Amino acid sequence: MQNTMIRAVLCLSLLLHPAVAGQAWAEEELAPGSDTCLEKAEDTASVIQCFGAAHKYWDKLLNTNYSAVLANCESGPDPEVCRTHVRTAQRHWIQYRDAMSSAIAEMDGGGSLRRQWAAGFLARETKKQAQLLDPER
Repeated sequence: MQNTMIRAVLCLSLLLHPAVAGQAWAEEELAPGSDTCLEKAEDTASVIQCFGAAHKYWDKLLNTNYSAVLANCESGPDPEVCRTHVRTAQRHWIQYRDAMSSAIAEMDGGGSLRRQWAAGFLARETKKQAQLLDPER
């Protein structure tokens, strides 16, 4: 009973947060297995681990897609300019992602929910970037 109550409170608090409320979580799983992981999560650390696994999944794909985009630069009119722009954009994106994740974790004095939101942000933003750089899109 207590575990069910904890899960319900965690899920409700995540859904009520403004950064999450607009997300269509029920429509699309964050990463393979993440819905099941979050359903089984019993505490803050478990939720953060679920988001960490989702982040790891998307980060691996992001690195693959980034390499493919750099390779695709070779077929353009000026491969060096293309590679420079892609690298610069990716470096700026990483700075943004890391800074925003840290800011979210510290907002309102930090706390366990803020760490969960920061971990979720990191996973969602990495997913978006991996999809943006997908050479098949």
